[in-house]
Amino acid sequence: MTDTRLSLTIDLDDLTLALGSLYELDDPAHYLDRQTGQVLYAGEGLEDLPADLKDNARYVWIEPRSGEASLAQIEQFVAAIPDKLVRDVLTVAVQHDEPLEAFMAALPAFPAWRDAWVRAQHETGAQEALTWCHAHGIEPTWI
Repeated sequence: MTDTRLSLTIDLDDLTLALGSLYELDDPAHYLDRQTGQVLYAGEGLEDLPADLKDNARYVWIEPRSGEASLAQIEQFVAAIPDKLVRDVLTVAVQHDEPLEAFMAALPAFPAWRDAWVRAQHETGAQEALTWCHAHGIEPTWI
């Protein structure tokens, strides 16, 4: 059996950002250029984008993670914190009307847990990016 995945060099940070870019003001769209590996940002007011960006198979739309999936990641992270005080404060934040924003606002009060969150997000993002690439027939080399 031969591997028919397209080998492509992709900036991991750009792809993970695109996969997690749910909350932007201008309703962004990101696309992966299957020829260059570049992640293209197609937000409002940008010029110099390919005219056929949405219609050409060369460009693959990068669907961002849903708000529900992002919230579930936060809830799992918070539930695993052994320090009851930290866990309780962050649980209250997650129960806020704007849970993602409240969590991010509360997290800096606990630098060690903020750092742990960043590490967890990096690991999760890298796995999400690899899964996304494989689902689109791409074998990435990360830069």
